[in-house]
Amino acid sequence: MTPFDELFESEGPVSLPQGIKIPNISPFHDAPVTAVPLRGADGVVLGFWLIDGTWPPGKKIPFLEELEEPLTMLLQRERVYLELSQERDEYYQRATRDMLTGLFNRHYLSMEGKREIHRAKRYGYPLSILIADIDLFKKVNDTYGHPVGDRVLKEIARIVRQQIREVDIPVRYGGEELLILIAHTALAGAASVAERIRAQVAHHRFKINGRAFTVTISLGVSSYHKGDTLDSLIKRADACLYQAKGSGRNCVVTEEML
Repeated sequence: MTPFDELFESEGPVSLPQGIKIPNISPFHDAPVTAVPLRGADGVVLGFWLIDGTWPPGKKIPFLEELEEPLTMLLQRERVYLELSQERDEYYQRATRDMLTGLFNRHYLSMEGKREIHRAKRYGYPLSILIADIDLFKKVNDTYGHPVGDRVLKEIARIVRQQIREVDIPVRYGGEELLILIAHTALAGAASVAERIRAQVAHHRFKINGRAFTVTISLGVSSYHKGDTLDSLIKRADACLYQAKGSGRNCVVTEEML
């Protein structure tokens, strides 16, 4: 058994040789140290108290008896805080993310979209929206089954995330519709992003049970104008998407083309 293993099994101090490393504490010192494991009520090690030098096995450390209990209570509170923080993060993710694709949901779009509209109005910076729809997606479901359709959605969501910036907001807007909110980007720049996404999807081969097939997407693009609301901006992008669908699919239509 190594000194490192002893740390997690011992109820008392463990002398550690010079230069030993423990994750996140690397190294302790150039000289040997004594490590005292601090455990919670369930026996799980919450942390270690490090003391310079070595201490004879079985010998009591006078000041340890006074400080071990308050230190352990402090670590227990810290552990509870971290667990609560992780739970909050999980609940937030569930409230704002689409569970299938990992993209944001419409609730998040409503919150962040209104903020971006307000910023665009106040500071005058450009703001654009893309709406993408998978072409003939019903045929994919009918041919390969809904589980395969779900996999296609997830893969396209992955492609979309690769083609946009971290600050952009990709949303699963509907069944097979995706929306991307792009701040600080005018219509021409947003159209370029849309074309890049369209091309990447069109060239991607989806492989299911040894069979490969392709799908395409159509996209509509609109940009903020004075007086726009989030709804009006989305409505124009949706009209562009409708035009793209009617123009043969697998294309990008911007509001300037209507």
